[in-house]
Amino acid sequence: MSGNRKWGRARTAPSTRTNRLIAEAVRALRYSIAELSAGLGITYVTLFNYRRGRRTRIPVGFVRALSRLLRRRGKRLLRLARMLSGVAGGGRM
Repeated sequence: MSGNRKWGRARTAPSTRTNRLIAEAVRALRYSIAELSAGLGITYVTLFNYRRGRRTRIPVGFVRALSRLLRRRGKRLLRLARMLSGVAGGGRM
């Protein structure tokens, strides 16, 4: 089946930009690919192939789940950065 749906799931349009963003997100999270794929409910090989650009039609649900994970991680990092600024007597973040 071609198009934006495969096995009943909506997918993104093929985009190297999306693959680059996923690779950057994986690096930013500092999780191993195995831990991240388990948390997102996909296989290690699938996530590895997204990062490498071997799979370009990415399920929308996966992109949403990764976005939520990044937001949660971002909040935690911001809180830690604010705490460190307070300890260092630095400016506001």
